[in-house]
Amino acid sequence: MPLVDSDLEKLVELLNKIDIRVQVRRKTAAEWTSTNEVLLDSEWGYEHDTGKIKIGDGATAWNALAYWGGGGQVATSAIDVTYDNAASSLVSGNVQDAIDELDENIISAGIDSISEVVVVAHADAVTTGSSKASWIAPFGGTIKEVFFGVSTAATSGATVSEMLNQSGQSIFSTKPSIEQTERTSLTGIPGAIDASKSTMSRGDLFTFGVNSVGTGAKGLRAVIRYGIEVLSSGWNLASAIYTGTQKSLEGTEYSGVTQGLFFSHDGTSMFVGRQKSSSEYGIFQFLLSTPWDASSAVYISGKYKDISQHVAGGNGFFIRKDGLMLYAISGVGSNVIKQFSMSTPFDITSLSYTGKSFAAIGTNSQNLRISEDGLSCIYSDYGNGYIRSFAMSVPWDISTSSISSVNAVSFNSCVGLEVKEDGKTIWICNYSSNVIVEYKMGIPFDILSASATGKTFSHSNQVTNNQAIFVNQDNGDKLYITGTGNVVYQYSVA
Repeated sequence: MPLVDSDLEKLVELLNKIDIRVQVRRKTAAEWTSTNEVLLDSEWGYEHDTGKIKIGDGATAWNALAYWGGGGQVATSAIDVTYDNAASSLVSGNVQDAIDELDENIISAGIDSISEVVVVAHADAVTTGSSKASWIAPFGGTIKEVFFGVSTAATSGATVSEMLNQSGQSIFSTKPSIEQTERTSLTGIPGAIDASKSTMSRGDLFTFGVNSVGTGAKGLRAVIRYGIEVLSSGWNLASAIYTGTQKSLEGTEYSGVTQGLFFSHDGTSMFVGRQKSSSEYGIFQFLLSTPWDASSAVYISGKYKDISQHVAGGNGFFIRKDGLMLYAISGVGSNVIKQFSMSTPFDITSLSYTGKSFAAIGTNSQNLRISEDGLSCIYSDYGNGYIRSFAMSVPWDISTSSISSVNAVSFNSCVGLEVKEDGKTIWICNYSSNVIVEYKMGIPFDILSASATGKTFSHSNQVTNNQAIFVNQDNGDKLYITGTGNVVYQYSVA
């Protein structure tokens, strides 16, 4: 007899009480490959030894069917590579969209920088070819490391030798490779990145290729680790503008010609190097009631240190971020860099000479900057018209320095300079033209890798014959310039 509505309701109620468990068809990867069957449309097949899944289309045999979620399909770009976003706040489901989303979030949130990003592209079929997968760089930056891996190692034949091309050019000076029975180039031949090709720009196309491949190798992975170019509103020379803020350095107690300028890391102290007479050079300390506001600087009587005994005809100086170490350059005569310590951080009255020094190349050198790790230094050799760089074998120990005359770039009338904390951007002052010029260094704090960006700024309306400049490192939005007029002028470079 036919079912009535009440019977259907009872049946539905009964079915709802039944505990139903569904088991997906499962085999080992080898068993699936051996049977090579055709799955029904939307039927799932699970490799329980690899964790991979394929979903049938009713027509394609197993071996030719792509893995679900990209876990083995040939990736033509990062848009084809799945991204596990379970633990993130992103909604994107693939690498390229996730990175683009991250890019948008960074800009909208005003985040200043990211140290690095790891991007993985992968392809299942390891065969030779110049373009097995591709990836578009979402940021500018510097490539730090590239390595390759395979899910299944080659058992015989040639090693798996890989390539990574940027706009058609290989970035390697030595190509990495994966040895037989090995799964990554980290344990095989890591290869070496060509430093001159390690810089990338937003939108650059990278392609992954394979030169040779051994028997049995499967599942190629390529990992790029790179430092992202800071996405901040600071250090923008093209937007530099005088804010109207200034501080006159004329006074009965703190007189002389200004030749050096530096601030404490929190912007509450300003240090000014001055040639008080032909025989006396010292450093004055001003306290700022409003951090980073030069006009609020006040000289406190006694906050002065005469260092003429150690630095004859001193010019510029550099203070380490913790305020415990100071390096001053003697521009006249000996052209020596001297190292001092401060027993009380950022207290110039606690300054004392450590006995450590380094005879730099050049004459009448003016200003210097030291890298964050204390291993590299850049300074201006005004007398010979060069910007020079050198290295220290022991961090922050100037006596361990070594220099070569070839580590220099010609720049006439170079006096003041400032280097971004990451060592990739340098601003150089031309004493005669009153113009600041920007250069980018492909290798941090290596002046030989510098190239002009075309960005310049003229400060001739305020400062003539500049002596020193300073940029606040944390935000990079304020520029300070002083010259023969003995006034510190403040600019916005946001």
